[in-house]
Amino acid sequence: MFQTLKYIPAEIFSFEGEVIGILAFSLAGLLWVAVPFLDRSQQQGRGSRIFQWIGIGAVIFIVVMTIVSYVAD
Repeated sequence: MFQTLKYIPAEIFSFEGEVIGILAFSLAGLLWVAVPFLDRSQQQGRGSRIFQWIGIGAVIFIVVMTIVSYVAD
């Protein structure tokens, strides 16, 4: 998360970039908590493809940002 905040511009549409980043991470956390309630197809024994792809994208993002933080000066 900190590595991502380093890449967000200082100002976005007259708002502080850090505030926008923290709000985005908060919304992503709320979405992560709400997935069991939003994914109705899970009740039939199969998961929704969109939530699977979002999860895969989140894991790839975390791995890439971790590698960038180790490689960056």
